Amino acid sequence: MAGCENHSFGGAYSKDTPGSYVRYVTSDINHLNKYANAAMVGDRQTMIKCFNSISWDDKNVLNHLPKYCEADHTERQLIDDIYRVLCPSFDKVQGPSFSTMSLWLKARLHMQHQKAPLSPVKR
Repeated sequence: MAGCENHSFGGAYSKDTPGSYVRYVTSDINHLNKYANAAMVGDRQTMIKCFNSISWDDKNVLNHLPKYCEADHTERQLIDDIYRVLCPSFDKVQGPSFSTMSLWLKARLHMQHQKAPLSPVKR
């Protein structure tokens, strides 16, 4: 399995190119899924690399975490549905690191939803 490269995201994506948000969210999704796959096969080294490669230094997501946590049930359900599609192995991996990465991604998705509403997932 390919490892996760450690990227420095430098915080506010609004200062970057117009497509930079896509780069951030796709990178975090990629690292979360690689972490899940590595966890299922016991590849601890890749798990550590992927955890460290999440965009932890993005202050926009950090500042948005309380807003996501305070979101109403309907908004959180929408984000959970989208998360399940983006991270299909979410129910096969447990632990505080994966939970923290998942919360970060969900906060990022919620932040995007507040800027430009996301469409509901068809069930």
